[in-house]
Parts: sequence; C-alpha cells; structure tokens
Amino acid sequence: MSLSATVLSQPSCPGCTFVKKALDEFHVPYTELNVREDAAAETMLRAIYADVRRGQVPATPVTILVTPQGTETIFGLDVRTSLKRWTRRAVAA
Repeated sequence: MSLSATVLSQPSCPGCTFVKKALDEFHVPYTELNVREDAAAETMLRAIYADVRRGQVPATPVTILVTPQGTETIFGLDVRTSLKRWTRRAVAA
C-alpha cells in the first residue's frame, strides 16, 4: 500500500491529534502543516474550503491523503474510514 498524507492542523486541536494517531496506526507517513504558524498552510486550508466547502468556516483537521489513484481530501475525523478502505484494497490486490 502506497499512501502518504498531509495534515493541516493547529496547536491544541484534539481532532488533529486523533488524525495523526490514526495515520501512525496505519503506518502512513505524513507531513503536518500548522495553519497558525505557516501562512502557506493557512492559504491552502482557505483555498480547499473555498473550492470544496464554499461558505463554510475553515477548520482543522483537513487531511490530504495521497493514494495510488490520486488524492482524497478528508475533513474532520473521518480519516479511519479511508484508511480502512485503502488497507482492504491493498490486501485484496
């Protein structure tokens, strides 16, 4: 299974901690971008919301999962669903 991820996060974000633990559990390497300290990360977060969730207030965590078939953007805590799906596909292959 060839997965990697970028997690848009911020300090003291329990959801961000949950997502990072899930990625660790599934052995998915990730890069964490702190939207409070990294202006480019904040811009990325705002652009994702403007494109996909127009009118909603940008929030963390947002996980950009890179899969063999492209990228998948995951809002909030539901990263485990995608990780389980990709793990099942890898086992079936």
